[in-house]
Amino acid sequence: MKIMKNFGYALKISFRISPSFFMMKVFLLIVDSLFPFISAFLWRNVLNNLVYISTLSVATVWNVSAFLALGIISHYKKMLDTYVEMSYSDAIELYRDSVMMDTMSRIDMYYYDSALLQDKMEYAKQGFGALTEIVWTSFKIISGVVGFVIAIILICGYNYIIGIITVILVIPDYLYKRYSTKRHQKINMELQRSERIKDNYENVLNSPKSMFELKLNSFGGYLFSKFMAQFERIAHVRDKERRRDTIMVFLMSVLTVSSDLAVMIDSTYSVSIGKIGIGDFQYNLSIVRSLRSSFASLMQEVNSFISCCTHIENLRDFNSINPIHERSGATIPSKTFDIEFQNVSFCYPGTAKKVLNNCSFHICKDTSNAIVGGNGSGKSTILKLLFRLYEPDSGRILIDGVNIEEYDVYKLRSRFGVVFQDCIKYDLQLREVIGLSNYRERGNDLLLDYSCKESGFSQVIKEWEDGYDSYLGRTLSKNGKNLSGGQWQLLGISRAYFRNASILVFDEPSAWLDPVAEDNLFNRISLLTKGKTSIMISHRLGGIVNVDEIIVLKEGTVVENGDFNTLMEKRGEFYRSFMLQKSRYE
Repeated sequence: MKIMKNFGYALKISFRISPSFFMMKVFLLIVDSLFPFISAFLWRNVLNNLVYISTLSVATVWNVSAFLALGIISHYKKMLDTYVEMSYSDAIELYRDSVMMDTMSRIDMYYYDSALLQDKMEYAKQGFGALTEIVWTSFKIISGVVGFVIAIILICGYNYIIGIITVILVIPDYLYKRYSTKRHQKINMELQRSERIKDNYENVLNSPKSMFELKLNSFGGYLFSKFMAQFERIAHVRDKERRRDTIMVFLMSVLTVSSDLAVMIDSTYSVSIGKIGIGDFQYNLSIVRSLRSSFASLMQEVNSFISCCTHIENLRDFNSINPIHERSGATIPSKTFDIEFQNVSFCYPGTAKKVLNNCSFHICKDTSNAIVGGNGSGKSTILKLLFRLYEPDSGRILIDGVNIEEYDVYKLRSRFGVVFQDCIKYDLQLREVIGLSNYRERGNDLLLDYSCKESGFSQVIKEWEDGYDSYLGRTLSKNGKNLSGGQWQLLGISRAYFRNASILVFDEPSAWLDPVAEDNLFNRISLLTKGKTSIMISHRLGGIVNVDEIIVLKEGTVVENGDFNTLMEKRGEFYRSFMLQKSRYE
């Protein structure tokens, strides 16, 4: 029942992708099952006519012509089959990649924080790869059944005992292949994580982004040794399986071809006493081989079908994932709003450590705010919860006094313009990179001018010949522009301005900037955020002295809050951190 359910699922998807190619492939598979028998029948008649008829008869001419025509048709059928296979494969690949990317973009962030869930995604990718294979396999089974039935009928007219022997001799080969397929599948699943670790080392060793540090610190040999350790482990397991398979396949081959010997002995004797002709000898051998081949192929396709069903189950399981945190309410948030965390606690998936522990604070709309604290105190985690990339384990997040879960998550996110500490370096045109935050406006040069001017990035591009159409990076264009870390940070700020959001969030925006650029940036931010809601996360406390409210975190808990002067008078956690940083410049 489960197998049929999987087949129905794959059949529906594959037909939906391309009904025309789907039907053409079905037709070609059925034709494939008939061709060998028609060819053998015609060739038998040709040989018998040539041996026993002294003159060239009409029947001989007809059979030779039909045989040659069949060969020509077979040739063009192969060309058509190749065209259908390639075209349909392209359609499948497009569907697979688009569905996979869409699903990956919508699933919850915690899937990326778990090795087990990473494995699940890898299995799903394999399931997408098997999606077409399981349908082809299904129709190959139908084609194999047709061929097997025809071969049985024909061989019963010759010698049914030899037919039974042929089938019996094929069964051990099928049983071993079924065992081998299950074993290989199990091994592949066990090696999945090792493959990913190996690929990770390979990507680092081949990445231009890591090459500078690799050469500077000379750790290429170390990473290569780690790569080779994983490679040799995988190769050892696979080589052991290959040796086993090679020996067993040889033994099974010897066993299965024994039926040929029985046919040759029987047919040779029949020819010698004049019971059958040379053409019949060839025909008998052909149908026995066709019987063995069709039965072996049928069993192999059944085996492949069972194997593919496991992939399809993984795929169905993956596609059944409904993004929990992406589930959206119906309430549309105001353009700007109050934000309140009430006793929020949170642990990242798979860990027991509380990154936030009964964290409570209130951000009033149209005010400037800063969240500060040491590494691991939970600053960036607050943003992830605020954007609903994760859900709190306990406590509530309120937007204008209403639970955040009641709001439309996409409308909520659209209210924020964010500059993250680690700016993603996209190798695209500049207008596209900036426009990613508001991609429908990427052709608006006036908005691009504004965002670049406000961030200071206009000074970087003022002499670029292609302006906003310039490519970043050298991957896609030989004239691509390489940016420094600080320039990428300015570009990230331009992207936040381009969004024209009502609430601005800065997550360590000056991390890559020199002191002069940092001072200019904080001055720009102060002007830009005046009268707006803003949230600044920063280790550099000198840049937040003018904000309305400073929230101080320690081990996931708010230990104090207030404006700069209030916190300095308290001489608490913030005072000690500020004075420590100040002393380094004195």
